Amino acid sequence: MSNVYEAIKLLDSKEERTALRALFTKDPEIEARAERILPTCEDNGEIVAYFKELLKP
Repeated sequence: MSNVYEAIKLLDSKEERTALRALFTKDPEIEARAERILPTCEDNGEIVAYFKELLKP
């Protein structure tokens, strides 16, 4: 899965999905990097873990 906005749907929390969309909207460079990272993830669990790391302060 390489489209970040499709991958966001994997998150369980509505708040996390909203926060990630906002992050990508505010900083397109982070979105571009995420697009490059997603194909390297082995499964959906790894994608979710990556997204959760992006949301940490």
